[in-house]
Amino acid sequence: MKNMSRKSIGIALLACVGVLGAEELSEGAKQYRDHRFAEAEKSLQQQVNEHSEDAEAQALLGRDLIALKKIDEGEAAIRKAQEMGLPEDEVLVGMATAAIERRDVGKAMELLNKAVEINPESADALHYRGLVKAQQKDFQVRSRISKSPRSSNRNGLYALLSGCRL
Repeated sequence: MKNMSRKSIGIALLACVGVLGAEELSEGAKQYRDHRFAEAEKSLQQQVNEHSEDAEAQALLGRDLIALKKIDEGEAAIRKAQEMGLPEDEVLVGMATAAIERRDVGKAMELLNKAVEINPESADALHYRGLVKAQQKDFQVRSRISKSPRSSNRNGLYALLSGCRL
């Protein structure tokens, strides 16, 4: 899961644009999109304070906090967004990002699968589920390679890799 860090989480903003609607992105959302997470935290916190009923801003603040490794705070923000009426599939995706940051792949997949069941067209859920599956596949391939007996004959290694391309 090493590759699924701030950059991977930040990519999800493209899908968050649908959450925020067609209107212009807030300054905090732009900062989040641009991976300027510390700046985004301040802007999003201000936005949430000014618009206390804005569940989408609350959820994006939660995702930003998770990207900053403030996972508990991020989960709390997402739970608050849920109480404010954030759709369940979006809550599940937010909680899955926290599970990903905690390296709890099983929990992340469970949450993402539920999100896809609720909303089969959820770009965020499909995006993260694909990333998690790719990471799992990469780990399995690396694990099998590391267990392979070393030999001068590379055909076995090439055969192993050819069956595991992503």
